[in-house]
Amino acid sequence: MSRLPPLVALAALLAGCPDADFSYPTPPPEILRFSATPFQVAPGAPVTLRWETAGADRVALGGLPEGEVVVDAEGQRVLHPDAALVLTLSAVGPGGERRARVEVQIEATSEVAITLLEVTPAAVRAGMPVRVRWATDGARAVSLRTTDGGAASDVAASGAVVLRPTRDVEVVLRAEGAPAAVEARRAIHVLPERAEILSFNATPNPAVAGAAVTVVAEVQGFTTARIWRDTSDGPLTIIEVQRADLVGEDPVELRDVMRDLPVGTTTLHLTLETADTVEEDEVRISVTPAELPRVESFTVTPTVTGSGGDVRARWRAQDVSQVDLLVDGRAYRDLPLSGEADVVITRDQDVQLRCQVAGQGALLALAPVQVDPRLPTIVGLTPLGTTDTSSLALHWEVLDADRVELSDGAGFSATSTHAQAALTWTATRTVDVRFRAVNAAGATERHLTLAAGPLPEIVRFETPRPEARSGRWVRFEWETVGAQRVWLLAFRESRRVPASGALYVRADTTGASTPTLIATGLDGSTSAGLPFTVGSNGSTSESEPNDHFQQAQGPFTVRPADLAAWLTPDDVDYFYLPGTNARLQARLTSTQPCPAGLLVEVWRDLGAEGPVGPLWVVEGSDGVCPRLDSASAPELADLEPPWFLVVRRDPSATTSLPYVLQVSDEARACGDGVLDVNEACDDGNTQGGDGCDRACLLEGTDEVEPNDVPGLAQPWSGAPLEGTLFARDIDLYTFTVAPGAALRGLSLSAPGGGACGLEAELRIFDAQGSLRAHAAAALCPSLPPEAVVLEPGTYQLQITPGSGRLGPRRGGYLLSWDP
Repeated sequence: MSRLPPLVALAALLAGCPDADFSYPTPPPEILRFSATPFQVAPGAPVTLRWETAGADRVALGGLPEGEVVVDAEGQRVLHPDAALVLTLSAVGPGGERRARVEVQIEATSEVAITLLEVTPAAVRAGMPVRVRWATDGARAVSLRTTDGGAASDVAASGAVVLRPTRDVEVVLRAEGAPAAVEARRAIHVLPERAEILSFNATPNPAVAGAAVTVVAEVQGFTTARIWRDTSDGPLTIIEVQRADLVGEDPVELRDVMRDLPVGTTTLHLTLETADTVEEDEVRISVTPAELPRVESFTVTPTVTGSGGDVRARWRAQDVSQVDLLVDGRAYRDLPLSGEADVVITRDQDVQLRCQVAGQGALLALAPVQVDPRLPTIVGLTPLGTTDTSSLALHWEVLDADRVELSDGAGFSATSTHAQAALTWTATRTVDVRFRAVNAAGATERHLTLAAGPLPEIVRFETPRPEARSGRWVRFEWETVGAQRVWLLAFRESRRVPASGALYVRADTTGASTPTLIATGLDGSTSAGLPFTVGSNGSTSESEPNDHFQQAQGPFTVRPADLAAWLTPDDVDYFYLPGTNARLQARLTSTQPCPAGLLVEVWRDLGAEGPVGPLWVVEGSDGVCPRLDSASAPELADLEPPWFLVVRRDPSATTSLPYVLQVSDEARACGDGVLDVNEACDDGNTQGGDGCDRACLLEGTDEVEPNDVPGLAQPWSGAPLEGTLFARDIDLYTFTVAPGAALRGLSLSAPGGGACGLEAELRIFDAQGSLRAHAAAALCPSLPPEAVVLEPGTYQLQITPGSGRLGPRRGGYLLSWDP
């Protein structure tokens, strides 16, 4: 071929005249896709290979256990490798060859193990629900069956089901895996049928002497039923029914009409018997003379008030020997037949007027009063003693008030915008004081009478140190004589305290302060102050004044919310979150690395009594900020709102920290497998007929184990016994100490071993109801042998949930005598 000079060749190319001998080479084939999903599996688990090529005459997979295999240009293949694989894909065409490579890794395997098999409760009546929970590790296959002929069923590696056994059975869990299959068993005991009292009452009650009284009882599951009462001649049977066998049949109604009952109180007894059990109940009938007390009028004004306000009750009665006024657990006794009185209201309740005739009968009149949460709350209203007998002083503490108004009906009146303060004025006689806390929704009022007279004495009021740094705890000690109520006003706190004692209060202010002790008696009050200095902690002041629960930032009713703040040394920040039907979630973030010792605490709000807690504490670590959610703190599902969130640091901190507290809600849902405070059960689904209905309420019973009242206390022989405790639940067991029996300690433990996370209290009562032993709230508490000194006889063991401060208030437990 002739060759042109470079310039001529270039000119020919630009002119569009290619060399007649030039041709483009054939490109190699393309591998458009080659993947293994997943690339890491357990031995024998499926792996899907997918490939796609273009321009290839031959495509082959290499690295397979059977060697290289020719495949189509596009396709997929499922493998079950027991060992790691290096797979190749080669595509060969006229233009050459392309290759691709993927690796499949095998996860490290552990020995198969059953980590959990739990039946709750382990003893039930026939047909009642039993929850079975299990968990395994390293299992290839898991099966669950019962020994009463139930077929084996393949189940997930972990889960829960509800069974309804009709006889004693064993639950068998089998896990297949290496090096060999393992098996675990749990027994379920079906209790014998027992008699049941559905209702027992008498009407009318109270009744007038000579009138007819109808007694009605609804019962089932008995062989003998008897209604009787004690008389001077011995037990008198009113109704008796005997059947050969009524266990499990429909309810039966027992009815009778009685007349000529004696004036006073008559007790009727109901006894049900079966071959195994005896059930008893009673009803008391109050019989009054033919002439009943008469209440001509009874009114309460106003009928709506704020918490801490008072209402005025007015009444007029006839044919009465005694009049009492009952409100909020207090009794105002021996009142005149007609009159009026002011009573303090702290919650929705009925004000009750009780009228008696010669102590033989009573008539109640009720007047409902509603507390409006929009109105101000009067937390405290305390008279103060003064050295000047012509001066009166009053201390108050209110919440949610724009202003307070005070007048004494003798020409004195005053207005203040302070939520907590004291006021002194001149009065030359006894005065009726009217105190009003006002906001945009209205006013909460309180009336009280102030008069001169003997005052209580403050014998001692002191503190070991008259100064402290801000944020430190200060101890106050005091002793009073003749005081009915004593209040300690220290820094920003106002607390009612015993007549004599000691208390630690956090110094959360700076500068000069005068903590004050107020002792109130029948005729006035005496106060004493201590000059005190709170020093600065040397840090910058924070931007928000929220270092006390009464100054908590919030309420945060709309969530999610991001709360920006500064945390200075020796500082504490309060945030208030009202309750919602959701689980609480909180996360703390900062522009700086979170230091160790950074705490987020959850406190429960008790209204005027302030917060209680901490109920839960999450502490950060170096570089990791605290976080609260159902994963990190599952016990939060047990804590009832409203809450205070408290952020604080280790006392040794010397620098300030900017942070953002992110608060949100995790919606509660029936069927999510988490037992919330508004649910009686949650089996992970919303289907009924399995012991837990679609609304997460127990089916067929109020709780899983029927032993929460003395009449249903479960007999206990002393052998290890598994039970379940729910929030607001009580478990009762009866046991007998035989003559000469050795006394041993009593304890709760976690079923199946391991660490206990259930907080509970233990109490032992004798047959007369006297407390014989007590173990305070703790994680799986115990009673050592020296604390259980019992004579031969029958006793009752009571297990109740704790406060939730140490751990969850629900869960399974194992009850046993110590070896």
